[in-house]
Amino acid sequence: MSIQGDLINGTGFRKALTIPMVVHVLRPNEVEDKRKDLILMMEQEMMETVNKHATVLVCGETGCGYGSRGSGLRSGIVGVTQAHRAAVLATAMQDLYELGLHPGKELDDNVIVSTSEAETKDQKAQSRGSSPEATEMDLGGTDLTGGESFTGLVLSSGAALLPHPSKALTGGEDAFFIAQRGWFGVADGVGQWSLEGINAGFYARELMENCKRIASDSNSVTTMDPKEVLSHGAAEAQSPGSSTVLVAHFDGRILHVANVGDSGFIIIRNNTVYKRSSPMVHEFNFPLQIERGDDPSEIVEEYKIYLEEGDVIVTATDGLFDNLYEQEVASIVTKSLQSNFKPAEIADFLANRAQMVGRSSSARSPFADAANAAGYVGYSGGKLDDVTVVVSVVQERAELQ
Repeated sequence: MSIQGDLINGTGFRKALTIPMVVHVLRPNEVEDKRKDLILMMEQEMMETVNKHATVLVCGETGCGYGSRGSGLRSGIVGVTQAHRAAVLATAMQDLYELGLHPGKELDDNVIVSTSEAETKDQKAQSRGSSPEATEMDLGGTDLTGGESFTGLVLSSGAALLPHPSKALTGGEDAFFIAQRGWFGVADGVGQWSLEGINAGFYARELMENCKRIASDSNSVTTMDPKEVLSHGAAEAQSPGSSTVLVAHFDGRILHVANVGDSGFIIIRNNTVYKRSSPMVHEFNFPLQIERGDDPSEIVEEYKIYLEEGDVIVTATDGLFDNLYEQEVASIVTKSLQSNFKPAEIADFLANRAQMVGRSSSARSPFADAANAAGYVGYSGGKLDDVTVVVSVVQERAELQ
């Protein structure tokens, strides 16, 4: 851990003087005994540094707790890394979910969880200013609206991308896009390319960037369907690699989908799974995929589904559907909407929940069920992987204003 700061002498800044305050805390003996084992030797140095400098940057190991400490008695800003924010939100949401509580309710006598409009706006700003490679920012998600105004229905969409922990530094191999006029997509780069020294995430990201650019082209978007957008996007991709991919468009009445592989979608209506895609696989854990130079139109599977107001589309890579059962996803989405969570916040929780199951060696999961059915008798637990989730809520246009 390191502590850095800029002395304020001669800078023109004036440090506000505050009256020292001593707060006596009486803790149970067992708590005091446990606290004696904590790493406390730097707290004095930290407090002295904070009082002597206008700005202090505290760096430490993830989870050590230093990054989230601050004092409300001293004016200024306490910065918390996105990793801390995501961890806090995921943990709190998990507690709420398992206890059957809603945001704003007390978890215990000391913790109250709530979501604020200010936080939501900050998450939107971070994601809109990021690329799929800036994974921590993508965790905050983004809310966009789109869709042609045939019936006044549009999509309010949010996304989250959570890389496999071992791939966090490279951003993982998943990618997604959300564009105006109801376009969105996800892609999952094939990890085996790493054996040849190639990061398949580059191909997946380029594929999504190409599809987003093509879908956003006002001159072509009115005449192109997802299959054509995907074909053009794949034809322009230059990075080596291969990927599963899904591109979708909601025109105000119908959801049009073009899919290759085991990324997919479910549509939730009236709190239950209404429609779903089918994974396209050669065999267990071996999905269809497209490689640079392939024409996706030769193997793509297409869907056309009429949607109604209130329908929710959950589109994701296999990192979600391998670890969470469809009805669990539907339950999480339903409870989250009842608690006024935004699509980006729901996507964030789903991604974190999926990785939580993925880390387990004993939890039930769709992947474990499929493994046992394929002959891997006795396999249990989830499958830790990159997870990308796009949550889209069908709404009347007036509701978004």
